[in-house]
Amino acid sequence: MHGADSVGVKLTRAEYVFELHGDIASATAVMRRALEDSTSSADQAFAHYVGELAFNAGNPSAALAENEAGPQADPGYAALRQGKARAEVTLGVTDAAVRDYATVVSEVPQPQYLVEFGELLASLGRDQEAQAQYAVLAPRWPCSRPRASRSTPTRPSSTPITVTRPRHSRSAKPA
Repeated sequence: MHGADSVGVKLTRAEYVFELHGDIASATAVMRRALEDSTSSADQAFAHYVGELAFNAGNPSAALAENEAGPQADPGYAALRQGKARAEVTLGVTDAAVRDYATVVSEVPQPQYLVEFGELLASLGRDQEAQAQYAVLAPRWPCSRPRASRSTPTRPSSTPITVTRPRHSRSAKPA
């Protein structure tokens, strides 16, 4: 995108508003428009977020198709390959999903990707390989280390838990 006022930025902001309001059809239409208007390969790859929208709407086949089209625009965009792998898992194409996740975590070892790949491997009974993915997290993110026991208290029982909710001011809608 070519600046803060680019059409692509405005369209992705509009897409997000539609998505937050549950209007997936409009969100998808806006992202398709952003894809049509995009001029760089990075913008084109990002605009394939329609795959994520399709996946979240329960359509893994459409998600797979969108995520397969994206690498043509930007082969290095890891989010597209991760989206493809998630759709493959849902569709039961686990060998391809394992290959895609392995590529993603070798290129971009982000926590989300490592955990998803580890969970896939564990679900396939490949526990040692799954543990290897989780082990990558431990040195970088100490909070990801497993606790010694689930029964071990993490705080003194006398410490109260306080939950506060933010207060939002809502203006009354005109009748």
